[in-house]
Amino acid sequence: MVDLLKTEGLRYAIYDPHVKKGPHELSSIEECLHDADLVLVLTAHDEFKYLNPRQVLRQMRTALLFDTHNLLDHEDWVRAGFRVAVLGTGSDIRE
Repeated sequence: MVDLLKTEGLRYAIYDPHVKKGPHELSSIEECLHDADLVLVLTAHDEFKYLNPRQVLRQMRTALLFDTHNLLDHEDWVRAGFRVAVLGTGSDIRE
C-alpha cells in the first residue's frame, strides 16, 4: 500500500499500535489524523474499534473513511459526518 501511495504522489502517515519499528516511518495517531483527507484502516486491531469518529473528524480536513476489514461501526461514522467505503461489500460510499 505504501508503494502505491508513493507512486501516486500522495502524502501519507502510518500508525500501528502494535508496531514500534518497521520499514516505513511511523507516526502517532494524532499526526496521522491532523489535516488528513482519509482514514484508511488496513488492520483489524481492536484499538481502532474504539476511535471516536466525532473526535477524529475534528482533526481531519476531509471526512472520508475506507475500512478494509469491516471493523468499525459505519453508521456511527456516517452520523458523525463521514463518507464511508468498505472493502468487499460491493456498495458505493455511504453518506
